[in-house]
Order: sequence, then C-alpha cells, then structure tokens
Amino acid sequence: MASPEKAPVGYTNGTSFAWNTKGEVIAAAAILPFLGIVLVALRFYNRMKHNAGVGADDWLIVPAAVIVLGMGVTLLVGVGRGVVAHTTKPNPDTSKDAQLYQTTPEQEFMKKVEFIIYVIMVPAYGFIKLSVVYFYRRIFVKGTPDSRFNIVTHVTSVIVVIWTIVFFFLEIFKRGSYVPDNWGPLIKAKQGINGAVLNNGLFISDFITDLWIVLLPILLIVRLNMSRTKRLTVVGVLLLGAMSFCAAIVRMVFNIQIVNAGLAKKTDVNMGLTTLMYWSMVEAGLSLIAANLPSVYSLFSHSAYLQSTFSSLRSKLALRSFRSTDRLRGSSKEKPYEQMDASSSDGSSHTHTHALKEKESFGSDYIYTGHEMGAMSQGATVSVRSDLESQCVQGKGGRAA
Repeated sequence: MASPEKAPVGYTNGTSFAWNTKGEVIAAAAILPFLGIVLVALRFYNRMKHNAGVGADDWLIVPAAVIVLGMGVTLLVGVGRGVVAHTTKPNPDTSKDAQLYQTTPEQEFMKKVEFIIYVIMVPAYGFIKLSVVYFYRRIFVKGTPDSRFNIVTHVTSVIVVIWTIVFFFLEIFKRGSYVPDNWGPLIKAKQGINGAVLNNGLFISDFITDLWIVLLPILLIVRLNMSRTKRLTVVGVLLLGAMSFCAAIVRMVFNIQIVNAGLAKKTDVNMGLTTLMYWSMVEAGLSLIAANLPSVYSLFSHSAYLQSTFSSLRSKLALRSFRSTDRLRGSSKEKPYEQMDASSSDGSSHTHTHALKEKESFGSDYIYTGHEMGAMSQGATVSVRSDLESQCVQGKGGRAA
C-alpha cells in the first residue's frame, strides 16, 4: 500500500489520526462499490430463484448502489487529478492569510469533489436505511397493521425520509443560494451555515439513526419464546449492519478533531478532507454490503441449524400474529387454522396447512428457509386455500344458523 506523501515543511495534521494514503482511498473507492453491486445483483437473483417476490426493500437498495458507485468514481477522479490523497500544494501567493482569500485550481477542484461526495452520500445513506427498515417489515410485519412494530417502522421511515431531504438540501445550500460558493475561497465558509456545525449534526444524527435501526428487530426478537442460542443466531445475522458503525464513529471523531485543529494556513487541507471522504466512502460501502447480506445468506449457507433457527423465528412470529388477530377480533373460540390442524388425519395435510400458515403470515417471503414450502406445488396450495375458505364460510353459516 502506498505511503502517504510528505507534507511540505510547516504543514500539520492536528488530529490523532494518520492521513489516509492514496492506495487506501483507491481500494475503498473501487472495491466497496463493486462488492455492493455484486450483492445487489445476487439479492435479486435470490428473490427470483425462490419466487420470493421483489419488495420495497429490494427496489430501495438499487439507487443506493448507484449512488455509492458514484461516490467511488468521484474519489477516483479526484485521485487521478492529483488532489484527493495528495498534499495541498502551497499557494504561490505567500502573503498573510492568502489561503483564506484565494484558491488555487487544485484547491477548487478538491472542494468540488468534497461537495459532490457530501451531497450524494446523504441520499445513499437514506436509501440504505430505508431498505433495511423495509426488509424488517418484510420479515416481522405480518398483516397486522395495528401492531406496534408496524407503527414504529412507519415512524422510522418518515424520520429517515425527513432526515435525508433536510441534510441533502442543507449540503447543497450551506453557503447560500449561490451554489458555486461551496468551492470558493475559505473565507466563503463564513457565509450561510457553519460547516463544522452542519457536519457534526450530519455525522452524529447519521450514527444515531443507524443505531436505532439496528436495534429495532432486537427489541422484538428478545421477547419471543425462543432458545437463547437461536435468538443470538438471528440477532447475529441482523447485526451484520453494525459493521459500518466503526467507520461512522471514526469519521465523527475525526471531524471533531479536524474542526478543532482548524482549516487554517498550516493545515494540510487536502489530506484532511481526503480522510473525511475516505471514511464516508467506507461507511457507505460497508452499509451497502451489510444491507444485502441477510437477503443473500441462503445462497452461501446450507447450515441446517441456521435454516431451522429462521424457520422457528417465522413460526413464533406467525403464532404471535394469530393470537394478536384473534384477540382483536374477539374470535378466540373459532380458529379455522387450528380446526384444520385438528381435523388433519395425515402428515401431508398437516404439512400443507403449516406451510399455508407461514405463507399467509409472511406473504411472498415464506420461501426463505422453509424446505417443506419449497416442496409445495401450486395446486396443493390452491387446494388448501380453498379448504380453508370453505371452512370459514361454513363457520359463518353455523353462527348465522
């Protein structure tokens, strides 16, 4: 990996972090978007392979992948132009505070790269957050629109949308209505919103929303009647998204330190901005990868225990859903599903009924790890559904009589 360029005498770092090297930036900008796009493609392939149906979580991850790719391309262009991961070239004008009132072509291009990265990374984060939330809804919201988890995820989605829109436009117009001021001399930073305050608000709120989204399913899973080992297995798979936390924390702390150091005359501005953009790229790339892993794990894992664990999770959620629905309808005495189970005289009928329960509860996602579901033929499903509807009609007729 390339070693960092030596700064001219008099330039300082001012933080406890080493500047990121050109090799590190190129690796992050090229490899992370590539892996993310591959996983998105595998995600759609897995949906089609298992007839699971493409949902909102899948469509939301597509623009996120495109934007993360755009972040990588922008950084690579900056490296190629000799500004990203390159030491700031001294201003030919050696007068006092020249760096504050003047900008060289290299500095202007660097600020344009920074502007593009910061503007597009906000919707990238937003789409990834929304995709994860809707992935949770795909698994945990089971036709019970009054459930607390349904309400919480709806509220979370609204908060993420508002967060994305607000910070997207704040990044564009932080120097006022004249957008080119964003890549003007540093003195322009005194106009509009305080850039340090804006970045701190963005990075801290980004971390808080990520933490909340990661905790959402855990709060639900810990209340289910499952063994501790199975709970930890499910939580472990869903916690894959936590891998981007480290990048978010590093960037947040680094931004505070570099702001305290100040982008003044003796600070290597290019290297400081490079490090901020590098960690933004790492967070976006890892978040994109993590958001896709739970949807493609079945392509790589054939563990019977893991599949049994997720089948158990779906069963617990389905049972909880039926109980909740029965309480709401006040129909605890007559449960068509239980009647069908009790009247089943052979194992095949029971298997079909059990599979139908899970399919009714989880929509098109029942296919994930249910082997007995994959063996069901379309005709058997229609037959069981017809039997169920027939018993429901007979039950209504009996009450009417």
